[in-house]
Amino acid sequence: MDPSETNYVGSKTEKSNVVFLFGAGASVDAGIPDTYKLVTEFKHHVEKEAPELGDSLTWILSIIEEFNERHYGVERKEVDVEQLLVALERLKDRENDMLWDFCENKTLSKKMDSETTSRLEDLLQNFIRKRVIVEEKESLNIFRN
Repeated sequence: MDPSETNYVGSKTEKSNVVFLFGAGASVDAGIPDTYKLVTEFKHHVEKEAPELGDSLTWILSIIEEFNERHYGVERKEVDVEQLLVALERLKDRENDMLWDFCENKTLSKKMDSETTSRLEDLLQNFIRKRVIVEEKESLNIFRN
């Protein structure tokens, strides 16, 4: 029996798309970049695959960096992938966000129309899926002992 088809008590099971998230150390050891490096890699991915979205992404990242610097200090201004994903989700669904009602003008930069936001969010979600799924390989053997 193929060891990848057994669970840890030895019973046969189907392969699945289960993702285990460990602390940053375990993830990095398994070849998954940390949450900050994912943003850097995503920025390069957008520049290559969807360069027309590059200015919008840069603008969003600069806003989040300014927020982080104001609230956490210059040493913690770097954007992590979770912050970026939440920002894109909230921007996409802004009309359903109560905070939107507190804005008088209710317009965003031309860089942030709903199509741009949706495309960036889809790109990021797909990028994360492709980048963090680690196929069974030697680096995962550390979890079998």
